[in-house]
Amino acid sequence: MTKGSNVPKVSTEVITETTRSIITIEKEKVVLDGTNAEELIQKFANAKEAIKKYEAEKAEAETEIRALLGDKKFGIIAGVERVKVAERSRSGIDMDLLQGTFPEAYEACKTNVSYTFLNVAK
Repeated sequence: MTKGSNVPKVSTEVITETTRSIITIEKEKVVLDGTNAEELIQKFANAKEAIKKYEAEKAEAETEIRALLGDKKFGIIAGVERVKVAERSRSGIDMDLLQGTFPEAYEACKTNVSYTFLNVAK
């Protein structure tokens, strides 16, 4: 089309349903009133507490099992091997020593990892 020609205009009508949820965005904040956020936050907090509890129970049971095993690697109950002390190795780097002794190598090799996590108020 050439400049100044009659270009048909298109109009669009948008129909939205009214909901009871209110979500307002203000910079990086959102109001979650009218959503199930409170229930989800409570569920999240309860799960974190349960994990802490079970991690403590697991650590206590591991300590007691290791005490029963003594210096042995396998535990047998009713003729069946039920527990084994498995071995693994892992390599690491003394970052303080590397930084102090070879600061250029430390700077060339260091990495930074950014991540997000939820911090909820109870």
